[in-house]
Amino acid sequence: MTAHSDKPKSACLHIGLMKAALPPILFALAVSHSYHSNGPLPELTIYGGIERFDTTGPRLNKYTLGVEAESDKLQFGLQLGKSEVLADTNTVEVYGKYRFYTSLSVSASVLHASFAGPDLTVYGIGAEYIFLNNAYLGASIADGNRGFDTQYAVSIGWRF
Repeated sequence: MTAHSDKPKSACLHIGLMKAALPPILFALAVSHSYHSNGPLPELTIYGGIERFDTTGPRLNKYTLGVEAESDKLQFGLQLGKSEVLADTNTVEVYGKYRFYTSLSVSASVLHASFAGPDLTVYGIGAEYIFLNNAYLGASIADGNRGFDTQYAVSIGWRF
C-alpha cells in the first residue's frame, strides 16, 4: 500500500471504559484498518484489541490481533489471541467462509489453544441460509481433541 494510492481506505477505533461502584474497572480498546481493492484483490482488514479488567487483586488482560481478506464470495482470516483471564492461554484461529449465492454460505474454522497441560484443537463447520429481509437459519458442528465434546448449534434470527 502506498501513500499515493487512489484506492479507498477506512479505519476504525473503539474505546470503552466502565467503572462500577465497586473497585473493578473494565477497559476495552479495538482498532481496525481496511484496504478496499477496486480490482481482483480482496478487501484486507487488519484489527487488534485489548480488554483489561482491573480488580483489587490481579489485572486480567485479553489481547487480539488478526487479519481478514474478503471478496465477493470468499472470506478468510487468521486471528491470534492471548488471554490471562482464567489461565495464560494463547490461541490461533484460521477461518473461512464461502458464499455460493447471496443467500447461502458455508464456513469452516480451526482453533488451536495452548495453556497448562496438553494443547486443545477444535474444528468447526457451519452453513447459513438468508431469506426474506435478512432473516437467517444456521447450523454448525464443532469437535476437537482432549475430550472436547461434540457441539451442535442451530440458530434462527434476523439481522437489522
